[in-house]
Amino acid sequence: MERQSYKRKIYLEDKPRSEAVKELLEAFDLPIHTELIPTSNSLGRVTAEPIFAEVSVPHYHASAMDGIAVKAEQTYTAHEQRPVRLTLGEQFVYVDTGNAIPAQFDAVIMIEHVDIIDEMTIEIIEPATPWQHIRPIGEDITQEEMLFPQGHTLRPADLGVLLAAKTLEVPVTKTGCNHHSDWE
Repeated sequence: MERQSYKRKIYLEDKPRSEAVKELLEAFDLPIHTELIPTSNSLGRVTAEPIFAEVSVPHYHASAMDGIAVKAEQTYTAHEQRPVRLTLGEQFVYVDTGNAIPAQFDAVIMIEHVDIIDEMTIEIIEPATPWQHIRPIGEDITQEEMLFPQGHTLRPADLGVLLAAKTLEVPVTKTGCNHHSDWE
């Protein structure tokens, strides 16, 4: 009996990883169709590119407490034994949490630490320090900071971040595009 030699078929080939990854990515290199939509309508949509903040948040020096804005230097001598009296308009203004701090002032004293003498005069017994209870510009978000990367699905909280940073329109991937026709 004559023996026939058997030749095996080899279906797999070794290929360098980098070449295989490149081929795979090229096979799925589908064009991304984008549209620019109002941020308020973007819930659940996917970002088509990185999104950057248009402005800093806060975009002004803001009070972190309800109280009075003062010049810290004018309060340094305040003590229980020697209270300091300040005059409305000249030496202090009332501020609520989130209010802008007028340029001439550099500290906030909590309203709980203020004794109101009359409509124009208050008294304090503790000194303030510069930038006390003030949120500086950009404390939460800095202008041009990346908020979300490409491919991020926007959630309710994300829309709040975008709107706070004055990003009123976002580029998102179009929904309903028929990519399957590109595969055929």
